[in-house]
Amino acid sequence: MAAAVTWLAPYGGDYAFDAAPAVDAVLRGDLDRFLSAQHLMGTFAVLVRVPWVALASAFDGGELLAYRVGALPCVVAAGLLGFYVRSLMARHHASGLAQVGVIVLCVLNPLTLSALRFGHPEEMLGAALCVGAVIAARERHAGGAGLLLGLALATKQWALLAVLPVLLAAPDRRLRIALISGSIAMALTLPLAIADRGAFVETHTRMVVTSTNLGPYSVWWPLETHRERTFSDGAQLVSVTRSSLPDWMSPIPHLLIVLAAVPLAFLYWRRRGWLRADDALGLLALLFLLRCVLDPVNNTYYHVPFVIALAAYEALRHRRAPIVATLASILAWQTTGDMFAVHQTAAANAIYLAWTLPLVAYLALELYLPQTIATLRSRAGRLVPRSRRSPLRSELSRRAT
Repeated sequence: MAAAVTWLAPYGGDYAFDAAPAVDAVLRGDLDRFLSAQHLMGTFAVLVRVPWVALASAFDGGELLAYRVGALPCVVAAGLLGFYVRSLMARHHASGLAQVGVIVLCVLNPLTLSALRFGHPEEMLGAALCVGAVIAARERHAGGAGLLLGLALATKQWALLAVLPVLLAAPDRRLRIALISGSIAMALTLPLAIADRGAFVETHTRMVVTSTNLGPYSVWWPLETHRERTFSDGAQLVSVTRSSLPDWMSPIPHLLIVLAAVPLAFLYWRRRGWLRADDALGLLALLFLLRCVLDPVNNTYYHVPFVIALAAYEALRHRRAPIVATLASILAWQTTGDMFAVHQTAAANAIYLAWTLPLVAYLALELYLPQTIATLRSRAGRLVPRSRRSPLRSELSRRAT
């Protein structure tokens, strides 16, 4: 399945100037060029592709084949996570359909295709590593959790959001997890900082300080201002009007995405006596969804980590098929569409927030006020006419009372 998905992928738009220069430098043995590339993604996201791209180069397959085979291990990682979750579901005798549904959603969903189209298969790799780290911590595999979290941090910078959920999922040995993950992340990141400290700081500062560009798929759209920009198309000067954030807002959104994890994790820790280890996956899904909603330039493929985390949460916490995650992946794909389309309107913003904000509220209630969710479900059950209830459920309800 993973091979079919990547084989049909077009040449990813961002790959040519993001990962490709670093991958090519490693293949040529040009260490200086690799260290000076200062790629936006983490080092592990580059190195994991190198053997595969080398194989494509040996057969003179061209840039498209190199991109596709380099994306393969990223998609395979998501598939392996799906099989891992399926094995845990089998322990609790979940239905076969639910088990298959998790695997399929992790690999084959419209957001995966979007990530491949834009040249970011590492989104699946980072998501699989983050979710796998939470599950490993939940299963008391401290070494495995630290390894996966460290590799995730060296894959994508947004993996920082997974640190607190991983530590909260672990019943013990949290210090060991932190030390292992920190050591791995530093070992894969420090060489870039040492090689060119100035370029490293500039690259990562750009990630923290948001540009003033603004798209309709975030909570910041009501603050939209219009800014005219002039550039040369090679023949003449062209002026375009773009939606922007106010200048004073520039550093706020990305900092808020990271800082929001602290109070949400603290509230989770305060309620730890009422929560199960699986709920850490719900916290991870919530943080990944907030990352999308709070980012001024929210791309369709940004939702990949959220959907994979939500699928694992549904599968392990509720022992069911990932129904909500499947619906969320379809809604994210349909409502955001092409991020560079001209249809940037208040209506697009309203449609996007109409499903994301209720989903944020649902996850928050599940984590922090589960009794409210239980009450709502109980009331919804009473609204169903008795004639439409299954005999088995009616008998169980009678016995429970």
